[in-house]
Amino acid sequence: MALFKSAEALCIKKNGTEIFCGIALPDNQPHKNILNIIKQFILKSGIGLFWVKEGGTVEIEPESFLQQR
Repeated sequence: MALFKSAEALCIKKNGTEIFCGIALPDNQPHKNILNIIKQFILKSGIGLFWVKEGGTVEIEPESFLQQR
């Protein structure tokens, strides 16, 4: 569902406002294993990945996602 909603949001063009989307997931191996199957598609689509670590810190992929904005 997160992938669908991100794709939907990227298709919205409203008053020239640019929309940026990301998906936040727990930073654990089961989630990374599942996402690795479609990770290149997600990143090429301009959707950022936010890996939330146990302590609450976040790792962003690609690293340049926020700098591109």
